[in-house]
Amino acid sequence: SHGVDIQEYGWEWNAPAVATVLSLVFWALVVEILRRAAGWIVAVLALAFSLYPIIAGGIPIGILQGIDYELLTIGQVHSMGTESILGMPLQTAGAILVGFLLFGTVLQHTGGADFFHNLSMAVFGRYRGGSAKVAVASSATMGMMSGSAVSNVLTTGPMTIPAMIRSGFTPRVAGAVEATASSGGSITPPIMGTAAFLMVSFVGVPYTTILVAATIPAFLYFLGVFLQIDAYAAVHDLKGTPRHLLPRLGLALKEGWPYLGALAVLTGLLFVLDSEAQVPFWVVGLLILIATVSPRVQMSRRQWLDMAVDCGRTLAQIIGIIAGVGLILGGLTATGVALSLSRDLVALVGDNTILLLLTGAAVCFVLGMGLTISAAYVF
Repeated sequence: SHGVDIQEYGWEWNAPAVATVLSLVFWALVVEILRRAAGWIVAVLALAFSLYPIIAGGIPIGILQGIDYELLTIGQVHSMGTESILGMPLQTAGAILVGFLLFGTVLQHTGGADFFHNLSMAVFGRYRGGSAKVAVASSATMGMMSGSAVSNVLTTGPMTIPAMIRSGFTPRVAGAVEATASSGGSITPPIMGTAAFLMVSFVGVPYTTILVAATIPAFLYFLGVFLQIDAYAAVHDLKGTPRHLLPRLGLALKEGWPYLGALAVLTGLLFVLDSEAQVPFWVVGLLILIATVSPRVQMSRRQWLDMAVDCGRTLAQIIGIIAGVGLILGGLTATGVALSLSRDLVALVGDNTILLLLTGAAVCFVLGMGLTISAAYVF
């Protein structure tokens, strides 16, 4: 109710006492939400960077020095400014990300997960190491729907890991295959991880541009995992599943064409229409209609409720993570350190694009050890 007052009267810098206290409460709540959604490591890092402006002026390292803030002031900046919690990451999530997350969740609950697993079994199951190749194909197709490594493992893992163990893979290798393959979901079009949607705002390009750019890396990623599995299966003489035990490809395609159609419609509309944010909602409506009238998809009241709860849980987790990531961005932006780090990095490598890419890759490798994808990208 005070949105206009916050903007017109500059509460980001000079707020009433009650608003200042509530901004500190809001700050603390976001850190707690981040802890529940992403774990202690990310929450502690976000808290540290959000508190960084308090000591930025006294840092002895030149490139890390920045503008000092008092605790109450930085609390107002984080909670009521446009560069922190409510900054670009959360604005992008609200404008674009929600519909794509809903599409992926609805597609899984209306039978998409089972269809893509059966399709992968029909195509790859009979070859050597077939159960692991099915895991890779299932994770790739599930990644097209969810864009999340965690939900990918939870959806395909209960089916693929036991199958790999039964076919001769050790539990350790089976878990590693599923985890590695599922991680590729964050770069698999048309629905990718939260970092892809952050790129839309950071880079200032349409989502379809990000989608096209991710196609080749995603293909190469899964091809690399696939070839390693094939070599491992050859060395250990791991056979595929007998053909008579596998689903028939024609039957799988006949029963699952609505799911392939939904992905095709989503991708096509993204390129044809200008409203990227609205397209997934229309396809979600189409999926719900199919689930309602199709005799092959018979969802009980409990399954509809589970789908609604899963949608809410997915959105809450992602939004919580993005809000927490905003704290990191807000702390670096408020002090001016974000700009100085970028400027110094570019000055260090000069005009050498290859060197800049290698430096960025090394930084991503280190940050990826403890941060989520979206947090590492914002850094």
